[in-house]
Amino acid sequence: MSQMLPIQEVLKSIAYNMPSEEENYHLILNSTWVPQLTVTGLEGIPSNLSDASNSIKKSVTIRCSMRLPPTLSAEKAKEIVHKIILGGDP
Repeated sequence: MSQMLPIQEVLKSIAYNMPSEEENYHLILNSTWVPQLTVTGLEGIPSNLSDASNSIKKSVTIRCSMRLPPTLSAEKAKEIVHKIILGGDP
């Protein structure tokens, strides 16, 4: 499928050189079932590199966007992420 599109060499997916059926499988899988986490915003850190330092910040806020597999409810995903981020020893 992607072999029909004009794609620059550096932008080709891992699935690009696979047989057509396997490539299509991976393209569909990656766009529907594979969870994705994207950081969409940060607050409480320096906005430019020259102000960066190796220090502990009082608070940092991160806004994320998650794509979930169709079989995982948003509430269950929230519980899992909350447990991973706030639970256990660092």
